[in-house]
Amino acid sequence: MKPEVSDDYSQTPEGEIRKTALYHTVFYEMLVDSPNPRADLEALGVSGDLARFAGTNTYMPNSGITYPWFQAAFFDKVSLRHVLQFYLTHPSRFWQRIKKSASQGFILKANLGHYDKESGLPPFSQGMRFRLWSDFRQRALPGSPWTLLIIWGGSLVASTLLYFRRQASAKERLGLMAFGTLNVMAVVAFLTCTLGDSLYDLVRHLFAFHAMIDLSLLIGIVWLVEVGVRAARERNRDIVADRPMAAAQASSS
Repeated sequence: MKPEVSDDYSQTPEGEIRKTALYHTVFYEMLVDSPNPRADLEALGVSGDLARFAGTNTYMPNSGITYPWFQAAFFDKVSLRHVLQFYLTHPSRFWQRIKKSASQGFILKANLGHYDKESGLPPFSQGMRFRLWSDFRQRALPGSPWTLLIIWGGSLVASTLLYFRRQASAKERLGLMAFGTLNVMAVVAFLTCTLGDSLYDLVRHLFAFHAMIDLSLLIGIVWLVEVGVRAARERNRDIVADRPMAAAQASSS
């Protein structure tokens, strides 16, 4: 059963996958949280009558995608560019969607079960192994856009300041460029997953983002440890250098 499903999905035309994502981000996300779905659709450049499909996804028998005329009524007129333009002109709605997405930004395990029916466990039961890091992230890092802004902003500001310091070598600057680029890629990945599809299955969509954030945090921790070790060595070096001077002053007195 599973190989057949995987094979069918791999043979799905790329255009159909894009249509599914576009349908979901509008009808299964944007319009669900909208105070006026008709006005939102008209802002996208299509008829407000399509609001009757709000809350549906492409896997439902009553979704708009099942109607032949829907291609001309929606897909021929709307793209992800229009979705981005909509949120840029509706900042409060954009911030609302960012907050909704960020609430799942540090959850590593999707809400899916780990066992088959023969196990006798309730549906969606999950194993307790190998979840130390995922549990720590979920508890220590609040699911808030401010948490993401602090991580990204702090990383980008620190890497920029260190890059332009006079003592930085060419090798250090290359590493700082890579670190800054990594954080920019994480931002792009987060926004792509937030706006490019419904947030229903966001945890799975954010896997690449999670990998980048984890790597960024690891680099930051290693850098802080290195700074601490370097400071301790310099302090010890100064103490050792001061000992002969202190001994000379004591003997002269």
